[in-house]
Amino acid sequence: MQRKKSKILYIDTNVILDFVADKDNYTVVLMESVKTRSWKLRISTFAMIELAEYRKNEIFLWDKLSQNKSLNNIIKRIKNPRENKKLKKYHFEQVSS
Repeated sequence: MQRKKSKILYIDTNVILDFVADKDNYTVVLMESVKTRSWKLRISTFAMIELAEYRKNEIFLWDKLSQNKSLNNIIKRIKNPRENKKLKKYHFEQVSS
């Protein structure tokens, strides 16, 4: 008897963000289908970098909002590639908890 191969689905960053952040209906249906069919998911290293940058910007945003900084100023800083958005140790503790 020939063993059936698992299908592999490669997903991009936007699909992951839709599922995690927005709970987009189409993405939820896709992920449920993947789970019920026991497909394997794969993402690229570049997608992992994009997700890390997205999370870094999200932490930066919430940190600055908690300091009562203006949203317009924060967004300008996030979009500026020269902006220093280094995270502090307590930021990593927030992510891991």
